[in-house]
Amino acid sequence: MANSKYITKKEVAELIRGDQTTVDRYAKKGYFRKLGIGRKVLFLREEVERALIEL
Repeated sequence: MANSKYITKKEVAELIRGDQTTVDRYAKKGYFRKLGIGRKVLFLREEVERALIEL
């Protein structure tokens, strides 16, 4: 899933070098959106990468 458009919370945590609680906190602050697809929570890789550049 390395080049996938959508990534999991675990993959976001690895990308930002934080834990999954940090991912939830960043999403709540609006740095990037959570996308609910069925029972899964996914994130757009592009939004996460953009948020990293802005931070």
